[in-house]
Amino acid sequence: MDGKSTHSLNMSRLGEKRTKTVISYMKVSLLLLVQKLNAAELHFIRCIRPNALKKNNVFERALVEKQLYYTGIADAAEIFKNGYPFRKTYSEFIKTYL
Repeated sequence: MDGKSTHSLNMSRLGEKRTKTVISYMKVSLLLLVQKLNAAELHFIRCIRPNALKKNNVFERALVEKQLYYTGIADAAEIFKNGYPFRKTYSEFIKTYL
């Protein structure tokens, strides 16, 4: 963000009396979340079960494919395969869309 402190993200501006709305609370909450996300290095790990029996050296292809599909990993792999490597940082996203 642009150096504003958490305190400066309050609902009213100097000299103005404004009613606090649900949307204004959501906006502040979103901005605080973005601050936290920008400060963190996020890594996501998805665990895929190779079989329903929880046995070693047993691989159930249909079960694994189903998990990859429903977790969105298959779609993400397809997107990367098709050449969409561009990613925006959270700061860039906020500047663009807020």
